[in-house]
Amino acid sequence: MNLQGGEYLLSMSCTGFEQGEHTVYHRLYDVANLTVISNKNTVGVYDMESEVETVLKRGNEHEKNG
Repeated sequence: MNLQGGEYLLSMSCTGFEQGEHTVYHRLYDVANLTVISNKNTVGVYDMESEVETVLKRGNEHEKNG
């Protein structure tokens, strides 16, 4: 994991759109605490290069979106 050194709290949510409106289905705050030790310090906005994948399953059907 490529992060600036420090303390992080992990939060997660599941959201979507229903009839054009943003809808929150579920949110979990402060699920885990991460302590990152780094030998270089930076300041500013950072892109963690994360990737998100969704999987839709219906019966025997299996489709990937990403």
